[in-house]
Amino acid sequence: MDTVNGCPIKNEVDLELVQWIAKATGSCMYGEMGALSYILAKELISIGYLSLFAWLWAQLPQVIKNYRNHSVEGLSWLFLFNWFLGDATNLIGCLLTRQLPFQTFLAMYYLIIDVILCSQYVYYTKLQSETYYVLLSPPEAGTPTSSHSSHTIRSNGRRRANVMLSLSAIVAIAGAMVTPPTPYALAGLPPAMSTDDGMFSVMGGKFNGFRRWFKLNDRESVGRVFAWACTTMYLTSRMPQIYTNFVRQSTSGLSVLLFIAAFCGNLLYTLSIVSSAATLDGGERADFLWEELPYLLGSAGTVGFDFTIFLQWVYYGEGKLFFHNLYYGRKSWELGDSSDDADAQSLADEDEYCAASSSSSSSASSGSSQTVSSIHPPGEEREMY
Repeated sequence: MDTVNGCPIKNEVDLELVQWIAKATGSCMYGEMGALSYILAKELISIGYLSLFAWLWAQLPQVIKNYRNHSVEGLSWLFLFNWFLGDATNLIGCLLTRQLPFQTFLAMYYLIIDVILCSQYVYYTKLQSETYYVLLSPPEAGTPTSSHSSHTIRSNGRRRANVMLSLSAIVAIAGAMVTPPTPYALAGLPPAMSTDDGMFSVMGGKFNGFRRWFKLNDRESVGRVFAWACTTMYLTSRMPQIYTNFVRQSTSGLSVLLFIAAFCGNLLYTLSIVSSAATLDGGERADFLWEELPYLLGSAGTVGFDFTIFLQWVYYGEGKLFFHNLYYGRKSWELGDSSDDADAQSLADEDEYCAASSSSSSSASSGSSQTVSSIHPPGEEREMY
Protein backbone atom coordinates (compact mmCIF):
# COMPACT_ATOMS: atom_id res chain seq x y z
CA MET A 1 0.00 0.00 0.00
CA ASP A 2 1.27 3.46 -0.90
CA THR A 3 2.18 5.66 2.04
CA VAL A 4 3.37 9.22 2.65
CA ASN A 5 5.63 9.58 5.68
CA GLY A 6 4.22 6.31 6.95
CA CYS A 7 0.58 7.38 6.45
CA PRO A 8 -1.60 5.24 4.13
CA ILE A 9 -3.03 7.13 1.17
CA LYS A 10 -6.55 6.11 2.25
CA ASN A 11 -7.96 5.21 5.63
CA GLU A 12 -10.40 2.45 6.55
CA VAL A 13 -13.43 4.49 5.41
CA ASP A 14 -11.77 5.33 2.09
CA LEU A 15 -11.00 8.99 2.85
CA GLU A 16 -8.03 10.52 1.05
CA LEU A 17 -4.90 11.42 3.02
CA VAL A 18 -4.15 15.15 3.32
CA GLN A 19 -0.69 14.76 1.88
CA TRP A 20 0.70 18.23 2.63
CA ILE A 21 0.06 17.70 6.34
CA ALA A 22 1.61 14.23 6.22
CA LYS A 23 4.69 15.52 4.40
CA ALA A 24 5.15 18.56 6.63
CA THR A 25 4.41 17.04 10.04
CA GLY A 26 4.04 13.29 9.67
CA SER A 27 0.46 13.47 11.01
CA CYS A 28 -2.08 11.26 9.26
CA MET A 29 -5.16 13.41 8.59
CA TYR A 30 -7.89 12.32 6.18
CA GLY A 31 -10.52 14.34 4.33
CA GLU A 32 -11.40 18.01 4.52
CA MET A 33 -12.68 17.78 8.09
CA GLY A 34 -9.44 16.12 9.13
CA ALA A 35 -7.45 18.99 7.65
CA LEU A 36 -9.73 21.54 9.33
CA SER A 37 -9.43 19.77 12.68
CA TYR A 38 -5.65 19.78 12.42
CA ILE A 39 -5.47 23.49 11.55
CA LEU A 40 -7.89 24.44 14.30
CA ALA A 41 -6.05 22.30 16.82
CA LYS A 42 -2.81 24.11 16.08
CA GLU A 43 -4.51 27.48 16.22
CA LEU A 44 -6.15 26.57 19.53
CA ILE A 45 -2.77 26.21 21.17
CA SER A 46 -1.80 29.74 20.12
CA ILE A 47 -5.19 31.21 21.04
CA GLY A 48 -5.17 29.48 24.41
CA TYR A 49 -1.75 30.71 25.41
CA LEU A 50 -2.51 34.25 24.21
CA SER A 51 -5.64 34.25 26.35
CA LEU A 52 -3.68 32.98 29.34
CA PHE A 53 -0.99 35.63 28.81
CA ALA A 54 -3.62 38.39 28.68
CA TRP A 55 -5.07 37.26 32.00
CA LEU A 56 -1.75 36.78 33.79
CA TRP A 57 -0.89 40.49 33.69
CA ALA A 58 -4.40 41.98 33.42
CA GLN A 59 -4.71 43.23 37.00
CA LEU A 60 -1.14 44.36 37.55
CA PRO A 61 -1.65 47.80 35.89
CA GLN A 62 -4.46 48.54 38.36
CA VAL A 63 -2.33 47.50 41.33
CA ILE A 64 0.49 49.75 40.12
CA LYS A 65 -1.88 52.64 39.43
CA ASN A 66 -3.38 52.42 42.92
CA TYR A 67 0.11 52.47 44.43
CA ARG A 68 1.24 55.46 42.37
CA ASN A 69 -1.91 57.45 43.08
CA HIS A 70 -2.09 56.37 46.74
CA SER A 71 -5.79 56.02 46.05
CA VAL A 72 -8.38 53.56 44.77
CA GLU A 73 -10.60 56.31 43.42
CA GLY A 74 -12.52 55.13 40.41
CA LEU A 75 -13.08 51.55 41.58
CA SER A 76 -16.46 50.12 42.50
CA TRP A 77 -16.28 48.02 45.66
CA LEU A 78 -19.08 45.77 44.39
CA PHE A 79 -16.99 45.07 41.32
CA LEU A 80 -14.03 44.11 43.48
CA PHE A 81 -16.17 42.04 45.84
CA ASN A 82 -17.76 40.04 42.99
CA TRP A 83 -14.37 39.41 41.50
CA PHE A 84 -12.95 38.17 44.79
CA LEU A 85 -15.87 35.79 45.31
CA GLY A 86 -15.50 34.56 41.75
CA ASP A 87 -11.86 33.69 42.25
CA ALA A 88 -12.59 32.05 45.58
CA THR A 89 -15.22 29.78 44.03
CA ASN A 90 -12.84 29.13 41.17
CA LEU A 91 -10.14 27.87 43.53
CA ILE A 92 -12.64 25.72 45.44
CA GLY A 93 -13.86 24.26 42.15
CA CYS A 94 -10.30 23.41 41.12
CA LEU A 95 -9.69 21.63 44.41
CA LEU A 96 -12.99 19.74 44.36
CA THR A 97 -12.58 18.53 40.79
CA ARG A 98 -8.89 17.65 41.15
CA GLN A 99 -7.69 19.96 38.40
CA LEU A 100 -4.08 19.96 37.28
CA PRO A 101 -1.57 21.48 39.72
CA PHE A 102 -0.84 24.22 37.18
CA GLN A 103 -4.53 25.20 37.10
CA THR A 104 -4.74 25.23 40.89
CA PHE A 105 -1.62 27.39 41.15
CA LEU A 106 -3.12 29.82 38.64
CA ALA A 107 -6.32 30.04 40.69
CA MET A 108 -4.20 30.78 43.77
CA TYR A 109 -2.28 33.46 41.84
CA TYR A 110 -5.49 35.22 40.81
CA LEU A 111 -6.81 35.08 44.36
CA ILE A 112 -3.56 36.56 45.70
CA ILE A 113 -3.87 39.50 43.28
CA ASP A 114 -7.45 39.97 44.47
CA VAL A 115 -6.26 40.06 48.08
CA ILE A 116 -3.67 42.70 47.14
CA LEU A 117 -6.35 44.86 45.50
CA CYS A 118 -8.70 44.44 48.45
CA SER A 119 -5.87 45.34 50.82
CA GLN A 120 -5.16 48.47 48.80
CA TYR A 121 -8.82 49.43 48.99
CA VAL A 122 -8.98 48.98 52.76
CA TYR A 123 -5.71 50.84 53.29
CA TYR A 124 -6.40 53.81 51.03
CA THR A 125 -10.04 54.26 52.06
CA LYS A 126 -9.84 53.45 55.76
CA LEU A 127 -6.40 53.38 57.35
CA GLN A 128 -4.78 56.16 55.34
CA SER A 129 -7.79 58.48 55.62
CA GLU A 130 -7.98 57.94 59.39
CA THR A 131 -4.27 58.76 59.73
CA TYR A 132 -4.77 61.88 57.64
CA TYR A 133 -7.66 63.15 59.74
CA VAL A 134 -5.81 62.47 63.00
CA LEU A 135 -2.97 64.68 61.79
CA LEU A 136 -5.38 67.48 60.99
CA SER A 137 -6.03 69.82 63.90
CA PRO A 138 -9.73 70.26 64.73
CA PRO A 139 -11.24 73.58 63.66
CA GLU A 140 -11.53 76.37 66.17
CA ALA A 141 -14.93 76.90 67.75
CA GLY A 142 -16.97 79.19 65.63
CA THR A 143 -14.75 78.66 62.61
CA PRO A 144 -16.79 78.01 59.46
CA THR A 145 -16.29 74.41 58.40
CA SER A 146 -19.06 73.87 55.91
CA SER A 147 -16.74 74.08 52.93
CA HIS A 148 -14.21 71.68 54.47
CA SER A 149 -16.96 69.26 55.56
CA SER A 150 -18.65 69.21 52.19
CA HIS A 151 -15.29 68.59 50.52
CA THR A 152 -14.56 65.73 52.94
CA ILE A 153 -17.95 64.14 52.34
CA ARG A 154 -17.55 64.37 48.59
CA SER A 155 -14.03 62.97 48.77
CA ASN A 156 -15.05 60.02 50.94
CA GLY A 157 -18.10 59.33 48.82
CA ARG A 158 -16.08 59.27 45.65
CA ARG A 159 -13.47 57.05 47.27
CA ARG A 160 -16.06 54.51 48.34
CA ALA A 161 -17.75 54.65 44.97
CA ASN A 162 -14.45 53.90 43.32
CA VAL A 163 -12.99 50.79 44.67
CA MET A 164 -13.80 47.64 42.93
CA LEU A 165 -12.56 47.64 39.47
CA SER A 166 -9.89 45.05 39.42
CA LEU A 167 -11.68 41.99 40.68
CA SER A 168 -13.92 41.54 37.69
CA ALA A 169 -11.23 40.47 35.32
CA ILE A 170 -10.24 37.71 37.66
CA VAL A 171 -13.73 36.37 37.86
CA ALA A 172 -13.53 36.00 34.12
CA ILE A 173 -10.61 33.70 34.40
CA ALA A 174 -12.31 32.00 37.26
CA GLY A 175 -15.21 30.96 35.06
CA ALA A 176 -12.78 29.78 32.47
CA MET A 177 -10.81 27.63 34.85
CA VAL A 178 -13.39 25.67 36.83
CA THR A 179 -14.26 22.81 34.50
CA PRO A 180 -15.41 20.00 36.73
CA PRO A 181 -15.86 17.23 34.17
CA THR A 182 -12.80 18.04 32.10
CA PRO A 183 -9.18 18.24 33.19
CA TYR A 184 -8.22 20.49 30.31
CA ALA A 185 -10.14 23.59 31.34
CA LEU A 186 -7.34 26.00 32.07
CA ALA A 187 -8.08 29.65 32.64
CA GLY A 188 -6.97 30.68 29.21
CA LEU A 189 -6.32 27.37 27.55
CA PRO A 190 -8.82 25.94 25.10
CA PRO A 191 -11.02 23.08 26.18
CA ALA A 192 -9.63 20.94 23.38
CA MET A 193 -6.41 20.63 25.35
CA SER A 194 -5.96 17.55 27.47
CA THR A 195 -3.02 16.12 29.33
CA ASP A 196 -0.79 13.38 28.12
CA ASP A 197 2.20 12.54 30.35
CA GLY A 198 2.01 16.00 31.85
CA MET A 199 2.18 17.80 28.50
CA PHE A 200 -0.64 19.67 26.78
CA SER A 201 -1.77 17.96 23.63
CA VAL A 202 -4.67 18.31 21.23
CA MET A 203 -6.68 15.18 20.64
CA GLY A 204 -8.35 16.07 17.33
CA GLY A 205 -12.06 15.49 17.82
CA LYS A 206 -11.73 13.44 21.00
CA PHE A 207 -11.46 15.09 24.40
CA ASN A 208 -10.04 13.22 27.35
CA GLY A 209 -12.21 13.41 30.43
CA PHE A 210 -15.38 14.27 28.50
CA ARG A 211 -18.43 13.03 30.42
CA ARG A 212 -22.10 13.88 30.42
CA TRP A 213 -23.63 15.69 33.36
CA PHE A 214 -25.66 12.67 34.48
CA LYS A 215 -22.43 10.71 34.83
CA LEU A 216 -20.83 13.21 37.18
CA ASN A 217 -20.16 12.05 40.71
CA ASP A 218 -21.15 14.15 43.71
CA ARG A 219 -17.78 15.87 43.95
CA GLU A 220 -17.91 16.97 40.33
CA SER A 221 -21.54 18.06 40.65
CA VAL A 222 -20.52 20.44 43.43
CA GLY A 223 -17.74 21.69 41.19
CA ARG A 224 -20.30 22.34 38.46
CA VAL A 225 -22.38 24.40 40.87
CA PHE A 226 -19.31 26.47 41.72
CA ALA A 227 -18.63 26.95 38.01
CA TRP A 228 -22.11 28.40 37.46
CA ALA A 229 -21.81 30.56 40.58
CA CYS A 230 -18.48 31.88 39.32
CA THR A 231 -19.97 32.62 35.90
CA THR A 232 -22.88 34.51 37.48
CA MET A 233 -20.56 36.70 39.53
CA TYR A 234 -18.37 37.30 36.54
CA LEU A 235 -21.30 38.37 34.37
CA THR A 236 -22.63 40.79 36.98
CA SER A 237 -19.30 42.15 38.20
CA ARG A 238 -18.91 44.91 35.59
CA MET A 239 -22.36 46.38 36.12
CA PRO A 240 -21.49 48.25 39.35
CA GLN A 241 -18.35 49.65 37.73
CA ILE A 242 -20.25 50.87 34.67
CA TYR A 243 -22.83 52.50 36.95
CA THR A 244 -20.10 54.11 39.08
CA ASN A 245 -18.46 55.56 35.98
CA PHE A 246 -21.82 56.91 34.82
CA VAL A 247 -22.57 58.57 38.17
CA ARG A 248 -19.09 60.10 38.40
CA GLN A 249 -19.04 60.98 34.68
CA SER A 250 -15.42 59.90 34.77
CA THR A 251 -13.14 56.87 34.64
CA SER A 252 -10.23 58.53 36.42
CA GLY A 253 -8.49 56.16 38.79
CA LEU A 254 -9.17 53.15 36.59
CA SER A 255 -6.50 51.44 34.57
CA VAL A 256 -8.10 50.89 31.20
CA LEU A 257 -5.38 48.33 30.47
CA LEU A 258 -7.20 45.97 32.82
CA PHE A 259 -10.35 46.06 30.71
CA ILE A 260 -8.43 45.86 27.44
CA ALA A 261 -6.65 42.75 28.71
CA ALA A 262 -9.95 41.33 29.98
CA PHE A 263 -11.58 42.00 26.61
CA CYS A 264 -8.75 40.22 24.76
CA GLY A 265 -8.64 37.33 27.21
CA ASN A 266 -12.41 36.78 27.08
CA LEU A 267 -12.56 37.07 23.30
CA LEU A 268 -9.68 34.64 22.78
CA TYR A 269 -11.13 32.15 25.24
CA THR A 270 -14.52 32.31 23.50
CA LEU A 271 -12.81 31.66 20.16
CA SER A 272 -11.02 28.67 21.66
CA ILE A 273 -14.31 27.10 22.79
CA VAL A 274 -16.08 27.75 19.49
CA SER A 275 -13.11 26.48 17.50
CA SER A 276 -12.97 23.34 19.61
CA ALA A 277 -16.64 22.70 18.92
CA ALA A 278 -15.99 23.08 15.19
CA THR A 279 -13.76 19.99 15.30
CA LEU A 280 -16.67 17.81 16.48
CA ASP A 281 -19.55 16.34 14.53
CA GLY A 282 -23.29 16.21 15.15
CA GLY A 283 -24.37 15.31 18.65
CA GLU A 284 -20.84 15.49 19.99
CA ARG A 285 -20.71 19.19 19.14
CA ALA A 286 -24.02 19.87 20.91
CA ASP A 287 -22.93 17.91 23.99
CA PHE A 288 -19.61 19.71 24.07
CA LEU A 289 -21.18 23.17 23.84
CA TRP A 290 -23.67 22.26 26.57
CA GLU A 291 -20.79 21.04 28.70
CA GLU A 292 -18.88 24.29 28.18
CA LEU A 293 -21.92 26.58 28.45
CA PRO A 294 -21.01 28.24 31.78
CA TYR A 295 -17.53 29.09 30.51
CA LEU A 296 -18.83 30.25 27.15
CA LEU A 297 -21.30 32.59 28.85
CA GLY A 298 -18.70 33.73 31.35
CA SER A 299 -16.29 34.78 28.61
CA ALA A 300 -18.50 35.88 25.70
CA GLY A 301 -21.05 37.53 27.99
CA THR A 302 -18.58 40.02 29.42
CA VAL A 303 -16.95 41.14 26.18
CA GLY A 304 -19.72 43.71 25.71
CA PHE A 305 -19.31 45.01 29.28
CA ASP A 306 -15.55 45.42 28.84
CA PHE A 307 -16.10 47.30 25.60
CA THR A 308 -18.68 49.54 27.31
CA ILE A 309 -16.13 50.56 29.95
CA PHE A 310 -13.62 51.29 27.20
CA LEU A 311 -16.19 53.55 25.49
CA GLN A 312 -16.78 55.32 28.82
CA TRP A 313 -13.04 55.87 29.12
CA VAL A 314 -13.04 57.56 25.72
CA TYR A 315 -16.31 59.48 26.15
CA TYR A 316 -15.61 60.93 29.60
CA GLY A 317 -12.35 62.47 28.52
CA GLU A 318 -9.53 60.28 29.82
CA GLY A 319 -9.27 58.48 26.50
CA LYS A 320 -9.49 61.73 24.55
CA LEU A 321 -6.67 63.13 26.66
CA PHE A 322 -4.54 60.05 26.06
CA PHE A 323 -5.01 60.23 22.28
CA HIS A 324 -4.41 64.00 22.40
CA ASN A 325 -1.11 63.41 24.19
CA LEU A 326 -0.24 60.61 21.81
CA TYR A 327 -0.97 62.79 18.78
CA TYR A 328 1.08 65.72 20.05
CA GLY A 329 3.98 63.58 21.13
CA ARG A 330 3.56 63.65 24.89
CA LYS A 331 4.85 60.51 26.55
CA SER A 332 2.18 58.59 28.43
CA TRP A 333 3.07 54.92 28.49
CA GLU A 334 0.21 53.85 30.70
CA LEU A 335 -3.32 54.36 29.47
CA GLY A 336 -5.07 56.58 31.94
CA ASP A 337 -1.86 57.19 33.92
CA SER A 338 -1.90 59.27 37.07
CA SER A 339 -0.34 62.07 35.06
CA ASP A 340 -3.65 62.40 33.24
CA ASP A 341 -5.09 64.67 35.93
CA ALA A 342 -2.03 66.90 35.80
CA ASP A 343 -2.20 67.03 32.01
CA ALA A 344 -5.90 67.78 32.16
CA GLN A 345 -5.25 70.57 34.66
CA SER A 346 -2.49 71.92 32.44
CA LEU A 347 -4.82 72.00 29.45
CA ALA A 348 -7.51 73.63 31.57
CA ASP A 349 -5.04 76.26 32.76
CA GLU A 350 -4.05 76.95 29.16
CA ASP A 351 -7.70 77.38 28.17
CA GLU A 352 -8.30 79.65 31.17
CA TYR A 353 -5.25 81.71 30.28
CA CYS A 354 -6.43 82.09 26.69
CA ALA A 355 -9.90 83.08 27.87
CA ALA A 356 -8.43 85.62 30.30
CA SER A 357 -6.19 87.04 27.59
CA SER A 358 -9.14 87.33 25.25
CA SER A 359 -11.19 89.02 27.97
CA SER A 360 -8.44 91.49 28.85
CA SER A 361 -7.89 92.22 25.21
CA SER A 362 -11.58 92.93 24.66
CA SER A 363 -11.72 95.10 27.78
CA ALA A 364 -8.65 96.98 26.57
CA SER A 365 -10.36 97.52 23.25
CA SER A 366 -13.45 98.76 25.07
CA GLY A 367 -11.29 101.07 27.19
CA SER A 368 -9.60 102.55 24.16
CA SER A 369 -12.97 103.14 22.59
CA GLN A 370 -14.12 104.97 25.71
CA THR A 371 -10.93 107.04 25.66
CA VAL A 372 -11.57 108.07 22.09
CA SER A 373 -15.11 108.91 23.05
CA SER A 374 -13.96 111.10 25.90
CA ILE A 375 -11.48 112.97 23.71
CA HIS A 376 -13.99 113.54 20.99
CA PRO A 377 -17.37 114.63 22.37
CA PRO A 378 -20.56 113.24 20.87
CA GLY A 379 -21.08 114.47 17.42
CA GLU A 380 -17.37 115.01 16.88
CA GLU A 381 -16.10 111.42 16.99
CA ARG A 382 -13.77 110.56 14.19
CA GLU A 383 -14.42 107.49 12.19
CA MET A 384 -11.99 104.75 13.22
CA TYR A 385 -10.91 102.91 10.11
